[in-house]
Amino acid sequence: AAMPGDGCKGNVRYAAIGRISDRVLVATYHHFTAGPPSAKYLAVAQKVLSSDKVLSQQSANVPNAVEDSCCLMQADKKYMYIVFVEKSYPERTAFELLRMIRKDFTDKDATQAESATENSMSKTVKKWMSAACTKYDDLTSVNKVAAVQAQVKSCACDAADG
Repeated sequence: AAMPGDGCKGNVRYAAIGRISDRVLVATYHHFTAGPPSAKYLAVAQKVLSSDKVLSQQSANVPNAVEDSCCLMQADKKYMYIVFVEKSYPERTAFELLRMIRKDFTDKDATQAESATENSMSKTVKKWMSAACTKYDDLTSVNKVAAVQAQVKSCACDAADG
């Protein structure tokens, strides 16, 4: 069986969901385990969740948050959704991932999260969070534009060889 993290490109590193009312991270998920330790991401995620300045923006992109990864966040009235992605990862795509996490969370686990304690929902969300991060880790599969460009490139090469 494949180990978790196998086939992981390292585009998507870490994700977390924080409850805004008391600034508690109710769920965290470390996707790219070959990179920096989860504690580094956790510390930054907590800092982002605790920042009134960040919160007032509804969405934000913090460059070089953990080594070479950016931290992006999106907030609704109750929760903040945070992802860490590789620094060259397209911002628009990262926000799509955040929207997907937010939707999955709202549909599946939000009611439970109102009374959740720190990190108590990590196991619950891991199933769909892992699927979302795996999907978005592979840019060619989510970013159709990128995929089309990649195809065009290879076709052009084939034509040139012929």
